[in-house]
Amino acid sequence: MRRVANVYKDEKRGTWYFSLTLGYDRFGKRIQPTRRGFKSQKEAKDAMEELKKNYSDSQEIYLQGITFREFYKKYFFPWYKLGTIEKTYVKTDKTLKRALAYFGKMQMEKIRPIHIQEFQQFLVQECSVTNKEGKIRPLSNNYIKQIFNKLRIIFKRAVVLEVIDENPVDTIGKIRTQRSVVAFWTVDEFKKVYNCSYRCDFQEAFYKRMMRFLFVTGLRSEELFALQWPDIDFRKGTCSVSKSLYIRTRTDYDFSDTKNTSSIRTITLDKQTIEDLKEWKESQKTIGDDLSFIFTFDGLPPSPKTFLGRVKKLAEVAGVKPIHLHGLRHSHVAFLIEHNNNIYAVSKRLGHSSVKTTLDKYGHLYPDTNQTLADEFTKFEV
Repeated sequence: MRRVANVYKDEKRGTWYFSLTLGYDRFGKRIQPTRRGFKSQKEAKDAMEELKKNYSDSQEIYLQGITFREFYKKYFFPWYKLGTIEKTYVKTDKTLKRALAYFGKMQMEKIRPIHIQEFQQFLVQECSVTNKEGKIRPLSNNYIKQIFNKLRIIFKRAVVLEVIDENPVDTIGKIRTQRSVVAFWTVDEFKKVYNCSYRCDFQEAFYKRMMRFLFVTGLRSEELFALQWPDIDFRKGTCSVSKSLYIRTRTDYDFSDTKNTSSIRTITLDKQTIEDLKEWKESQKTIGDDLSFIFTFDGLPPSPKTFLGRVKKLAEVAGVKPIHLHGLRHSHVAFLIEHNNNIYAVSKRLGHSSVKTTLDKYGHLYPDTNQTLADEFTKFEV
């Protein structure tokens, strides 16, 4: 029998197999597929030629045949974790659960725009969530958009790694969404909440102190929880923001980087806040020595859920609409915009990467901007 290159007989099993080298992948690893169990030399040869042809047609696409789930678990998510803080990648993983269930077993290179559109329709027509009151409601367009934004990043990474040639999400039309409105307090509403009480205990005063600090600084809650006493310069009256705290439970937490490099900043504090911090530092000495966190009553970071619950209860007692912790940041921005239209200064204080980011998020809080600009011409009777 004439010998065929790369085709061999398995004398032990009495079957045929092939093993050949197709080259090297982008990491320098030899691509050497082996297939066994063929009944004849010709069958093994034909299968080998078919594999070589498919490999050639794929233009040497790396990881051909890998499923969506395998790519996500082995290549995308480990890479994504390296560039984001834990809070972000945990949220992303949760957001993509439906996509993993839907596309999980499909091969990456076989996912086409039509499949992406069908997934979009699946989310709109068949998926729902149950709220705290037990009511079932469909997914909002804003949430579906979040899923697709994350899905786009996965396929974009697959293009970079040469797993696929083009991103199938890019050709799908955008979903119509509404600007998400975050509830916030005016100064008067904040004062009503701050000045009311329902327990009049030590912890209520503690949570009020944190609530006021967020209102006057505009920090993100994870930046607030990470603050330590060396971050405060009492002489200069400043607060240094350089880290975040990801809290799983009160005893299980980790420091992490800020949301982005622009979030590393130093903000100036008002005199009342400086005095309030000095008073709190003295009070802390009765709790324990060398407590590292600023906002702690027992050496551990506070529970974000408990903090939010206290804020909402105070709002209820004060007869003011409830807001989330991030709403205090919006309240801070609304106050600054009302009293100072210097958008650049506002952007820097918030730790945004650009003025565009600030305008995209808070531009709607500038309702009189156009009229103000027009009034500038009226002054000079142009």
